[in-house]
Amino acid sequence: MTAPSRVVLPGPALDRPVLADPTTALLFGLRRDPRSVALRAFGNAAVLAVFAVADLLVLSDDASGFFVLLVALTALLTITGVQWLKIGKRLRTSRDLLESAPWRQARVVTLRGAKAYSVVEATEYDPDGRVGTTSLFQVFSLSSAHRGVLAREDQAWVVGPDQSGAAALRVAGSHEAWPAVPADKRPTAVRVPAADRAEPTHRWATLLRQRVLVLAMPVVVVLVLGAFFLGTVSDPDLLLVELVVSLAIAIAAAAPLWRKRYLLAEWRLPSLIKAGPWTQVRALAAPATARPDGTVAVTLTLWLPDGSVRTASLAAGTVDLLGAVAETGALWVAGAPVPGEVVAVGFPGYPMLAVAKISA
Repeated sequence: MTAPSRVVLPGPALDRPVLADPTTALLFGLRRDPRSVALRAFGNAAVLAVFAVADLLVLSDDASGFFVLLVALTALLTITGVQWLKIGKRLRTSRDLLESAPWRQARVVTLRGAKAYSVVEATEYDPDGRVGTTSLFQVFSLSSAHRGVLAREDQAWVVGPDQSGAAALRVAGSHEAWPAVPADKRPTAVRVPAADRAEPTHRWATLLRQRVLVLAMPVVVVLVLGAFFLGTVSDPDLLLVELVVSLAIAIAAAAPLWRKRYLLAEWRLPSLIKAGPWTQVRALAAPATARPDGTVAVTLTLWLPDGSVRTASLAAGTVDLLGAVAETGALWVAGAPVPGEVVAVGFPGYPMLAVAKISA
């Protein structure tokens, strides 16, 4: 079966608390605590500061270009940590709210889209279509692909705000309870980025490729700048010291990339989703454990329309994707699921994608 003009995924139950959905509960439990991110940034800044002081002492109080680089990186990490602390409270949606209150249907329109937060207008309505209240929310970390789904769909879901001002938004095709707070005022002009108008699946493939680039970029920057500054050093003893420092920083920069090397295959997603038409298959996922970043290494059994059976191995499936597979018993494959080939799988029209290795 080839992809229809629009794939429709089920929405949440409206008669149960938000966290009664096991996929939403898992995603909420995996959400990073902003305080831990801030502490990690401060810790890395402290290590770089030590290297900077050591470099300055070796140079007898003469600041080198390498010292300037270390100071700049220390300042950047410190600023990052401070920003995470500032938005920490707003990113921690109240667990009490999500454990006690159900979703409410709403028509949601994006008034301003940005990477950090979006301003949306939510007009609630009951199952009979009667319009209720209209509210403004700041929604945090909502991607341009998810805002693209909001622009296309007739409905979304909101919960809250509670007495603390905590609220959340759910977008069609996702189980995530995106943290939100009431917006202070309506934007004077509607500002929707061009990326929000892109097809959500294609946009999501681009964002996943950018995630790989973000992981690799620190390594490239450290190696290039390190080589440049080392080329300006003529003292053999000083050259050895800065070489050791450069290698230590390069290893530290490469550590996140090594830990998340399973994401590298996502670089191919923009081309894989163009490999052929989307075909619906029946799917069943084997038990698997989610990583802290919401990805899952999982094996799925696929029953193709011609009656044959294939196995799909996903190095970086997502909790959201597997939740949709569990609810629908289906999955979509881009191109032909030939044994030995690598294909894109997901739900066309939604930001749900993964790279799969097909086997018989």
